[in-house]
Amino acid sequence: MRKQAEEGLERHGEHVEELLKEKTAELEGAQANLRRLATVVRDSNDAVTLQDMTGRILAWNRGAELMYGWPETEALEMNIADIVPAERKQEQLELVEQVKAGAPVESMQTQRLTKDGRTLDVWLVVTRLVDNRGNTVAMGTTERDITDRKRAQEELVRHRDHLEELVKERTAKLEAAQDDLLRHARLAALGKLTGTVSHEIRNPLGTIRSSVFLIRERVRGQDPAVDRALDRAERNIQRCDRILEELLCYARTNCLDPEPTDIDKWLAGVVDEVHIPETIQLTKKLCCGVNIAFDRERMRRCVTNVIANACQAMAWDDAEGEWELTVETCCSDGRVQIVVRDTGVGIPPDELEKVFEPLYSTKTFGVGLGLPIVKQIVEQHEGGLEIESQPGQGTAVTLWLPGGEQEA
Repeated sequence: MRKQAEEGLERHGEHVEELLKEKTAELEGAQANLRRLATVVRDSNDAVTLQDMTGRILAWNRGAELMYGWPETEALEMNIADIVPAERKQEQLELVEQVKAGAPVESMQTQRLTKDGRTLDVWLVVTRLVDNRGNTVAMGTTERDITDRKRAQEELVRHRDHLEELVKERTAKLEAAQDDLLRHARLAALGKLTGTVSHEIRNPLGTIRSSVFLIRERVRGQDPAVDRALDRAERNIQRCDRILEELLCYARTNCLDPEPTDIDKWLAGVVDEVHIPETIQLTKKLCCGVNIAFDRERMRRCVTNVIANACQAMAWDDAEGEWELTVETCCSDGRVQIVVRDTGVGIPPDELEKVFEPLYSTKTFGVGLGLPIVKQIVEQHEGGLEIESQPGQGTAVTLWLPGGEQEA
């Protein structure tokens, strides 16, 4: 009986010894795995930290030392809040509350501070650590520095946006160049057609003019009604000449002939050449004192056209009216400006939008090419044409050209 008990006890001891060996081997394996895992964590290039739920740092690997600059001995006396930028404090508090609640935390991009004051963009992965009862006791983080990658992405976005802008600009320039080529082609075709039509019309028009002259010489003073009819005929012949001249001028695409010019002296001479009705008070304010180069003959046509329009806008045959015409020069924002102001009827807003359209006119004479021709000429000089008008108060037309040097 005793022997059997001893044998049973011996077998039980052997079993316990086998179990102990197995558990010891498992424990040694687990310890080896932990050592390997600890080595991986310690030597990781990513920052790996462990912190309790108050933020006190419990673990700080070599990657964290390299990334943030604090050695482990200093970091273990710090709170994680010490490396969180002020604008990210609320985000960190919400993250801790989320971990405490046991809610899953997705990987996220955030920011951290370094010992030397730099701000790093990091990719954060959070792990919740619990005790045997499932209570949250700590949180582990893995943080990867993505500052350079983010900057590279931002730089790439900037380059892409810049490239898109360049493409838009180049496309706009190409479209403008194409429009310009088409416009010149149309003007060239129009010029050729206008030249032919002008020649074909002016020949019979010359014959009509000669015939009217001959008839006038034969019947002058014999019948007032005939004299009035001949006057109308001559006015309409002149009107046809002006129409043909406007068509030819608008279709003309030949190059400019710019000459250095004292703008004030030149403009004074041009204004003196224009017939201003006696009922219109003319004021000249020519004090720009600038020399610029432009095609004098082309610009003369612009100025005389605008002044003629201003005179026609005023009821100059009404002796009781107070009609004023002001011609002035000024320099502003790198531009030399010729301004013609009148106190005429003004232009309604709906008509003001159309005044630069070829063939648009509210007059009973002409073909509506006056202002389009003016606009075309100043734009050939790389300048512009601007109109301000108030119905019943008058109109101000500004012709401007670029550049100019102030006289000493």
